[in-house]
Amino acid sequence: MAIATRYFQPAAATWVTATAYAVGDYVLGTDNKNWRCTTAHTSAAADRPITGANYATYWEECDGTTWDKRAALFAGGAWSAVITAF
Repeated sequence: MAIATRYFQPAAATWVTATAYAVGDYVLGTDNKNWRCTTAHTSAAADRPITGANYATYWEECDGTTWDKRAALFAGGAWSAVITAF
């Protein structure tokens, strides 16, 4: 039996236009998936994941299939230590 590995995905913030995003910020894309900012920028309609024409310049999908594609754990939560222990 194969077991699929998925890493913890917290809820991302809603993407907002005219907002300064820093590298490592997470937003919810129009595809209802988490996206991580890879280049600091002030958001515009063309940057919105995944409907903006330039979104790939600023965002990468965090689909949870590998450790580097997971959203960061909420370090202040009591569950973060438990989840990372597995």
